Amino acid sequence: TQVRYIPYNSPITINIIDDLTILEIFSIEIIMISIESKEIAESFIDQFNLLWKIAKKYPPRITHQPPTIHLYDKNLK
Repeated sequence: TQVRYIPYNSPITINIIDDLTILEIFSIEIIMISIESKEIAESFIDQFNLLWKIAKKYPPRITHQPPTIHLYDKNLK
């Protein structure tokens, strides 16, 4: 597994399992949206791949690190 980061904070997580995309929005109330669509899942995967290309390798542990988006690709070693 490789980890990269983008200095950006978001209250939304996106999980993709086959053709199912699950959006979790963490606000005062947690909102979950599930979308079953191959096209939508592929679109989010394309977005992930674009972000992966511009993200930086995970930095060493810093005590005052800015908020980040962590990108995980379980297929990379």
